[in-house]
Amino acid sequence: MISITNRTRRLAGAALLALGLSAGSLAANAVPAQAASYVEGCFKNATPGMNVQGLGVSAQAYWQGSWYPIWTGTLGAPVSYGSPLSCVYLNIGAANQSYPIRFVVSHRAYGATWSGVTPYTAPAGSGRWNIGNGTVTCVGCV
Repeated sequence: MISITNRTRRLAGAALLALGLSAGSLAANAVPAQAASYVEGCFKNATPGMNVQGLGVSAQAYWQGSWYPIWTGTLGAPVSYGSPLSCVYLNIGAANQSYPIRFVVSHRAYGATWSGVTPYTAPAGSGRWNIGNGTVTCVGCV
């Protein structure tokens, strides 16, 4: 008899979620795929005057009580000159439309850690969702 552990199930589930991602883009002119859900969210730094460009960001899907990454990238340039917001625009493939989606900033460099989560979650299903503007805090920044 073959025994499958919970860890193996989670890893298999995360792999299946990752395969369902159709496309991702940090460009402001992203066009959603015909059969894909479209999710967008933005981040700003908790410290006024500091931007979040270049920080690592991921899209995560909620499955069986945990969040699993389905896409990773970096935050692009602010949306406009002088704006504190850097946004993510993402098409979610049909395989991942059965799961709630959120964006998470998790970045470590130079002994500092930046983190933040969008305030809302896109619900399961198809459609266009703006999941809000998250705030990024830094531990260890000068």
